[in-house]
Amino acid sequence: MALRAQQGFPGGSAVGAYWLARCEGFRVQAGRHALGTVQQVRTGSRRGEAAALVVGRHRRRIEVPVRRVLEVDPWGETVVVATQRRVPRPLLRPAAASGARGARIVVRGIRRQAPRAGRLARSGLVASRRSLGAAGAWSAPRARRLTDIVSRAVIAAGLSVVVLLAAILGALRTAIAWLAPRVANVSRSGLTAVRRGAVAGRRRLARSRPRHAARGRPSARRPL
Repeated sequence: MALRAQQGFPGGSAVGAYWLARCEGFRVQAGRHALGTVQQVRTGSRRGEAAALVVGRHRRRIEVPVRRVLEVDPWGETVVVATQRRVPRPLLRPAAASGARGARIVVRGIRRQAPRAGRLARSGLVASRRSLGAAGAWSAPRARRLTDIVSRAVIAAGLSVVVLLAAILGALRTAIAWLAPRVANVSRSGLTAVRRGAVAGRRRLARSRPRHAARGRPSARRPL
């Protein structure tokens, strides 16, 4: 029984799966080569079973799938894995690895959506061109009509102003023609009246002078 306790458990067994989920810190051996120690156990199911072991050694980290595990020795804290011809792919740090995976996912999404986005952009461009053409075809004749209406209205307003000014000038000419002879007659009659008044004044003045002279002379008669 003591010899049995010192033996490991196969990686595919239930006990081996139990210890694989709890093997952080165990040494990892691949034949005669030591790969390092288990720094992290990555689970891949809801039951917490291990999916891969992150093994680190001298600042170098690699990921070993559980399917490569041959034996787990919980007493010796050793995990024996199968050798492979290719060197295991080194892993990035967890944050960098997750960031790289996120970037790859984003790039894949962009590549998948790029044709659709291009089609949508082309269809939007075609629709915008059609709408602009329809708007131009609809607005061009109406703009010309509006321009004609505005120009006609401006011309009609200008003609109305010219006719009004001509009517005002005609009325002024008529008023001047009507007032001119009457003003002349009034001025002549006024001048005649002034002249007559001046002549009458002179006559009165001439008549009044002998009387005043006779009154001022002394009487030639002597007193009795």
